[in-house]
Amino acid sequence: MKSSSGTVSKIVFEYKNKQVIVLNTKQDSIQVVIKNANLYVEKNEHIHVRGKLIKHAIWGDQLHADEIDCTPVTHELLADFLMTGVGIGPAIAKRLMSHFPDELLTLIESDNIDVLSSIPRISRSVATVICNNWRKQLGKVQLLEFMDSVLQNTPASYRKRLRQVAKKAYAFYGEDTVNKLKDDPYRVWAFSTFALAERFATSMKIAKNDSRRLICAVEEILFRQLKKGSTQVAPLDFADALTKLVGTPELMFDALKVSVVAGTKENPRIVVSESSCPKDMPDNERLYHRKFALPGTTIMENYVTQQLRERLHYNILPIVINNDVLDNYVLQGHKLSNEQKKAVRMILTNAVNVVSGGAGTGKTSVLFCANDLIKQSGNDVLQVALSGKASQRLIQQTDDDAFTIAGLLHEVKKDNAFLDQYKTPVVHIDEASMVDLQSMYRILTVFEGRALRLVFIGDWAQLAPVGIGLIYHKLVKSDVVPNVELTINFRSNVGIVDAGEKIKKGIMPQNNNNVQIIEYESPEELQNLLQRQYYTNTYNDNEAHIIAARKITVSESNTALHNLLSKGCKIIKVAPQFRVGDKVIYKQNNKYLGLVNGSTGTITGQGHETLIVNFSIEGQVALSAEQIQNESNGIYMLQHAYAMTCHSSQGSEFNVAIVVIEDFDLVERSWLYTAVTRAKDKVVLLTRKGALENVLDRGFKFENISVGFDL
Repeated sequence: MKSSSGTVSKIVFEYKNKQVIVLNTKQDSIQVVIKNANLYVEKNEHIHVRGKLIKHAIWGDQLHADEIDCTPVTHELLADFLMTGVGIGPAIAKRLMSHFPDELLTLIESDNIDVLSSIPRISRSVATVICNNWRKQLGKVQLLEFMDSVLQNTPASYRKRLRQVAKKAYAFYGEDTVNKLKDDPYRVWAFSTFALAERFATSMKIAKNDSRRLICAVEEILFRQLKKGSTQVAPLDFADALTKLVGTPELMFDALKVSVVAGTKENPRIVVSESSCPKDMPDNERLYHRKFALPGTTIMENYVTQQLRERLHYNILPIVINNDVLDNYVLQGHKLSNEQKKAVRMILTNAVNVVSGGAGTGKTSVLFCANDLIKQSGNDVLQVALSGKASQRLIQQTDDDAFTIAGLLHEVKKDNAFLDQYKTPVVHIDEASMVDLQSMYRILTVFEGRALRLVFIGDWAQLAPVGIGLIYHKLVKSDVVPNVELTINFRSNVGIVDAGEKIKKGIMPQNNNNVQIIEYESPEELQNLLQRQYYTNTYNDNEAHIIAARKITVSESNTALHNLLSKGCKIIKVAPQFRVGDKVIYKQNNKYLGLVNGSTGTITGQGHETLIVNFSIEGQVALSAEQIQNESNGIYMLQHAYAMTCHSSQGSEFNVAIVVIEDFDLVERSWLYTAVTRAKDKVVLLTRKGALENVLDRGFKFENISVGFDL
């Protein structure tokens, strides 16, 4: 084992559970490898490291850290701290040390800016930085000393984790961290888990009925629900979960009481809503008429509700057209169906609209026609989608510009008058089923007070938002929002449509000309099936893609298919892991290249120091080494795409979809429906025995999400 002390001068690499740093010691510098995120350090920290010294073939000696501690800055280490922790350079550090050979540390400790800045080339700002950085280092050392004194009887594994949590708390509270943790030990919960907070509080002799513990337990349950997408908690679920956490029903009731009265009217800790019930009803019964939520989510839901209600009654002038305009409107050689015409009329008439329908039901045709007629009337079109991929597809399909929600917000932030160029626009929000509460809140904020037509368009049976809340699903079921559901399928084969409808109803799909269900027994058999199915379903340039839930399945499938299909294909010099013919996906937004996160294509060749990809929407693009891989973190922006997750596939269409049904909670009806409806000609379902039935039995994810938003 080797130990070393010094100051962190550089963070070389940081990704997932690995950090590589340069540690400047009194003698020299050494590269330190940290393979535990709980041990991560910050630049300019003065630390003591203990671990194994390993010689790397390229990087030379590396110290692989097992233990890391913040250490005080002694007089012997002062020069090193000044040069790295402050970054003033060796010349100024030497000048300071020679001018104050004995009392420099004392001057820094006493925050004596006047004396420190009295020598040439040492400004007050430099002196201030020196003192502040020293104080920060001292604060961390004192914090860890406090933690060690509190945790001396705590098992070593917990002690190590809590010390790192304390460092995270320091980044937020600064020099006041010790006082904050003494005041409320459960503050560490914000930087870790409730279990770790319990460990810390127990070491500080906090009682089980302490109000600080009970309030934290209530917030923990509410945040658990947030992670599942819910913005409020139903009473029974809430009571059961809270009882398990605090220990007894009596403590559960106490927790509710103290949480309700905690905080102020303007800044409550939790929000309680209840249905009307008799005034004399006992508290233990009244509990089951209440719902509980966090203030932040409640504020957003109330705002979205208010804005949409106001817009429903907004006196917007309808765009009047003759019946024969729609009756004779031809798009790609086809007239509009009665459903489509109804949807177009709705958009031209109302301020808030919902259009829903499965894949191939003509939602894009509705948008194209509505956009055309709106522009003919002298008004504007503004299309918005959650993802870059969806916005690109909107541009391709409607010939009108489109933004991501994040992109539109960026434009507005950059230029307050950006939206002024649009005259009573129709704002289409595509793939609306995936738009979460926060995104909806932000977009309604930028449009507040502006006249527009708002159109939510999507498929309620597809994937629910990754974030919190349900907006689109509630709008679809609303009795007050104008709504048209498109049911006639114009694109997919009948067998795929039938399978999708059965999945929505929880009925087992059947084998037919367009749907094939194959059972497998082992991971090895699955990989063999995937390779065989992919190979046989890509004839005549058919576009086939594998869709799976687990990232490991996606990764293994991509590797296996690349190895199988790239034999004999030309190696790409700038990126040897790729071959001509590889299916790829770009995983970053890049305005310069015109690519978005999710752009898919095929490698067609290579140029001078470039890789050439023919993307399905963007066309041919040449990528340099820097545009393929980010050297700072080692992440590849360009990845193989024979297989992808269902979320990555949403908004895409393939001739053939090969769907791996993996039996765990994420894979439920909306996941399966989305995966199946990516296919235009054929879908192959690969499933273990009983897995398909289990997926259908889970129902839709959104059915288990509880929200306060409702019109």
